[in-house]
Amino acid sequence: MVTRYDAVLAVIPVVAFSGVLLEAAARTATAATGMGGSVAELPLWVAGFPAALCLIAHEILTLPVEGNS
Repeated sequence: MVTRYDAVLAVIPVVAFSGVLLEAAARTATAATGMGGSVAELPLWVAGFPAALCLIAHEILTLPVEGNS
């Protein structure tokens, strides 16, 4: 049975990789529309790593819930 802790451990690399996906999506949108925007100039690949760190910090600071759920 998958617990919440297992799910969080599985999601951490996905969240960390999400910045790379944002970067690729911004470049694809710029190439598809032909309109250069400021979003494509931002280093979006960095965004996933602080998000993963925030998720880890949230899980460390969240108190466990007693009982069966």
